[in-house]
Parts: sequence; C-alpha cells; structure tokens
Amino acid sequence: FDKKYLSLYWKLPQTVLDHIDSNRNCEDIAMSMVVAKESNMPPVWVNAKVKDLGKIGISSGGDHISSRTYCIEYFELQLRKAPLILSRVVSYRASSLWFWTN
Repeated sequence: FDKKYLSLYWKLPQTVLDHIDSNRNCEDIAMSMVVAKESNMPPVWVNAKVKDLGKIGISSGGDHISSRTYCIEYFELQLRKAPLILSRVVSYRASSLWFWTN
C-alpha cells in the first residue's frame, strides 16, 4: 500500500465521499478505483476461504450486492469514467497467510 493512494482517496469528489459516509459502505470500491486509475493496473481477486465473524454485518443484508453495484455505477458517473480495469488475475496462495481462513 502506498500512502499516495490514501492522499488521492481524500481528493475524490465530495459526492463520492458523502455517499460512502452516508451509506457506511463501498470505501473499498472507491479505493480500488483510485488505485486502478493511478497505477493503470487491475485489481487482484484473492481466491480464499474467509470465515465471516459476524452475522448481522453490512454484507448480511439482502440488498448488499445491488447496493454495491449502485456504488460502482454512481462512482463512475461522479468520476466521469470507469477506472476499474477488467482482469482475470487471481491469487490462490495468499489465503494460507491469513489467520481467519480455514
């Protein structure tokens, strides 16, 4: 993680930051967009088994997928572009390093 990305994150349009604050969701999507735009690299999907420690978290709602899809569409509209880059890059071995995997 490069600290320049954090600085760039806070320079996102205020509408994006307000959406994140009011919904308490999608900050990871916004950061992925910042990194993709700056690095011109796609995000990496980590294929890992992660044990969810919570039962009532933000991702447990029935509309979680649609709200995150809306975030992507809204952020792209606010940024006037789609900075995420299509990729099929997958990391398979990282899961063995994380304490919360099986």
